[in-house]
Amino acid sequence: MKKEKNQTRTGRKRINIADIIVLVLVIACVGAAAWIFGGSGIFGSGETVTVEYELWIVDIRNDIASHIVPGVEVTEATRHYNIGTLGSNIVTTPYMYEVYVDEIYDENGNPVSGVTEGERVQVEKPGYVSVILPITAKAVKEDDGYYINGYKVSVGTHIYIRTPDFAGSGHVISLNVTEGGN
Repeated sequence: MKKEKNQTRTGRKRINIADIIVLVLVIACVGAAAWIFGGSGIFGSGETVTVEYELWIVDIRNDIASHIVPGVEVTEATRHYNIGTLGSNIVTTPYMYEVYVDEIYDENGNPVSGVTEGERVQVEKPGYVSVILPITAKAVKEDDGYYINGYKVSVGTHIYIRTPDFAGSGHVISLNVTEGGN
């Protein structure tokens, strides 16, 4: 009798934990491929619009900022996605930062007077600037934001960029749809 029970059990296929893990991994890979290669058609409206966004880069040296040239292609530096073209209305301002008054001294090493000790004031950092870079790109409008060649861009996004003669990073401070969209 024992022999008969074992013979009937060996004919059935058992599912073990390794089979379940492999199945979950295969489903995850198929889902990731669908998201990466066809996400716009599956998960959102996929409407293409033209956006202009501004990237604010702070505390860069004047000589490095001089390498920023309008009209060049901008690439996201970590993933190498093309994320637009640099516009011509680049805004450059002296880099300002806050310090406590008791930290400010004149060229002779004397404390600056005329303000209350402990007060925070804006001070210019000589030789350094902040720049606002206008970037224009075609983007796909999705339910959760705008995607430029698969890279999500929204206000507050920190982006590492590269152009032919410049590399830096900054935050998106504005994003406007300039063509298409509602």
